[in-house]
Amino acid sequence: MKLKIILINVLFSLSLRAEWTFDDFFKEWGSPLTEKKVTPYLFTGASLTTILIGFREQIVDPFAKEMAKRKPLGDYLAKFGYTMGNMVPNALYMLTMYGDYKINKNRKSLNRAILMLKSSSYSGLTTHVLKQLINQKRPNKGRSTSSFPSGHATCAFSFASVIGMEHEWYWGVGAYTMATIVAISRMNDNAHYLHDVMFGSTIGLTYGLALFYRSQNVIPPSAMIFPIKSGRRLGLGFATNF
Repeated sequence: MKLKIILINVLFSLSLRAEWTFDDFFKEWGSPLTEKKVTPYLFTGASLTTILIGFREQIVDPFAKEMAKRKPLGDYLAKFGYTMGNMVPNALYMLTMYGDYKINKNRKSLNRAILMLKSSSYSGLTTHVLKQLINQKRPNKGRSTSSFPSGHATCAFSFASVIGMEHEWYWGVGAYTMATIVAISRMNDNAHYLHDVMFGSTIGLTYGLALFYRSQNVIPPSAMIFPIKSGRRLGLGFATNF
């Protein structure tokens, strides 16, 4: 949780840059609802989550007991999933891309670092707010009331969605495979229900995709030359936006 708070603070610090203002915060936070290419994913994930909640006694609870009993991932993969869901790959990716930008002055790497930062921060913030509002107990009957939605699944799929859009298909396959292991590991450890990881995955996925598409819609710098007449004199004018 501390790492998530740090990432969100870093995101706010971007407001000091000319390229990002505080007004963008609300537009970016609501991007899964406004990006037309992404809303079908959000609607599907939300619908499946609602169906699962509606059939909790028939599907969700028995499934949680069976997963906790069988532990299909075992101990090793479960620990791997827990670690990867703690924003470890997200942070390593950001540091790597930012390092490439500082060393090689690769602007694309900086944009990728910022995209991962935003995807991880907005999805993490949304999940945290929902946890506080819904207050659902975990299946392990502990004191925690932060079961819905799964923060680990959110972090993992926010990472995978960015990798899938920014890099070759095989990197995307690897990232989504890892994210799936993270989601399953939370049920393997009896820490989350099926609908928890379903909606957590949906949040992470849709933020990564929405913010990617939003970044592609930014108007790049452009320039134009146009004629100017001043009295009897003719000339050329030059205008640019940046």
